[in-house]
Amino acid sequence: LTALALEERNFEAVQKANELFGFGPTPGSWGSTMIERGMSVDEMRRVLLQEVAHWGYAVHVITHADELQAEELTQFSNWLSLRYGTPGISQFIYETGLKRSAHPETIRGLEKLMEQAADPIPPDEMP
Repeated sequence: LTALALEERNFEAVQKANELFGFGPTPGSWGSTMIERGMSVDEMRRVLLQEVAHWGYAVHVITHADELQAEELTQFSNWLSLRYGTPGISQFIYETGLKRSAHPETIRGLEKLMEQAADPIPPDEMP
């Protein structure tokens, strides 16, 4: 769905429809914050579409985490930790909205999995 939404012609058509119906970032929203910090409306919408898709994937896998093999669980935990546990747009969206609006079991599951993630190698210790 994200690939379809981000395909240039589809993206442009949706953006035109949004503009025709008055859809835009509301003050204090993630979108308005991104624009205030220097992103274009086009860039902001593309990023938010990707973030929504990643969050949907994370929620789906979290609900089935007990079915993952050990290797899959490790990789997924590391991915969650990198995505939502380190500074960046994903962490910003998680901390300022998703953490408050998602089901509490989802958040507990996500944070439990992030705690299980391997600690990244500090830059000064990289080969």
